[in-house]
Amino acid sequence: MTTNADNTHNTPPADEPLALRLSEGLGAWLPIATAPRDAEVLLWVKVAVGTPLVVQGCWYSDEDIGDAGWIDTNGTSWPVTHWMPLPAPPLSA
Repeated sequence: MTTNADNTHNTPPADEPLALRLSEGLGAWLPIATAPRDAEVLLWVKVAVGTPLVVQGCWYSDEDIGDAGWIDTNGTSWPVTHWMPLPAPPLSA
């Protein structure tokens, strides 16, 4: 993040990933090992090529087939590295 004398807000440089710039002000990204497995959260996804993603998702586990992992709201599994709580909804539309 950068600051200057004319701007009291932290402003991410334009070359930072859009996902990071959109998450500014929400709080700190936490290691995924500390994420709750009983609630939806924001997930930081590191992709092999391209810009990292921020998705809303939750922990999924199906003991019958031995499958578990972090999925987004569409059921897509992701290689998640960090998380943060969902922000509060807006007070008005």
